Amino acid sequence: MPLPDFPTADQEVIHVHHKGNNLGPFAGPKLVDMLDAGELAAEDPFWFPGMSDWIKLKQAPQFIDHFRAAAKPVGPPPPVPQSRDDQLDAVFGKLIDKSWAYLDEYNFASRIDEIFLGAVITSTLDAGYNLIDLNSDGQNHYLRFENFDDGSRTIFRLNHFTGDLVSSNVIGQKARVMVGYGERVGNIGTIMSALKAEVKSGIFNNAEPGSIVVDADLTSGYIYCQVDMFWSLDEIISRNYDIDYETLAEWIRASNNALRKYLRGRFAN
Repeated sequence: MPLPDFPTADQEVIHVHHKGNNLGPFAGPKLVDMLDAGELAAEDPFWFPGMSDWIKLKQAPQFIDHFRAAAKPVGPPPPVPQSRDDQLDAVFGKLIDKSWAYLDEYNFASRIDEIFLGAVITSTLDAGYNLIDLNSDGQNHYLRFENFDDGSRTIFRLNHFTGDLVSSNVIGQKARVMVGYGERVGNIGTIMSALKAEVKSGIFNNAEPGSIVVDADLTSGYIYCQVDMFWSLDEIISRNYDIDYETLAEWIRASNNALRKYLRGRFAN
């Protein structure tokens, strides 16, 4: 018996007579699932609107195949098998990609020292200070700034100690930083004598992070408070060499503010 047009996959209009029971209505995909699961049999008669009579499921294989194809999930096409030559080309391509990635890491580790130095200079200049001295000894950078309005000075000793890939990959990009704040004082001789006694006592030997060290320059008449810290360069310099000047400037302002208060509290005239 020819069948009318099949219902759509979402139309629940198919009835099945199974073991004396009338089941349904079902949608076509549901009927196929039940048939494949053994919940229906090929001998079971079925009917949907438009059919003139009931017929057995096995008499309409085109009907079953239609909904089985509709229910089959559509996935990506199976991968095309690669030839041995294509496989080797893919391996070679990955080696080149990894080499570029390694070179990028090496360049970043070797350049970040100069980038950090430039960032500190820029941030300190933006804070109103003028660079009056800069030198390096191959390991440390020494910077001295002066605010021409009030005569105060800010000094730095910068040491980027994770310039090799092994240490930087383990602990990140880190720098040991000494920040100092200084002001000119009138009684520099008296203060120098007191400081010499402190140095002789060993109080300031091997200063730990957060320990404030006091020093004085008899020639210029400045007294300095300085502190050692470790700064994470990953927080202010991205892998794309973008610099977070705002955060860096805030670190410098906070350090100067703390050292200024200590200096004035201890050596107030």
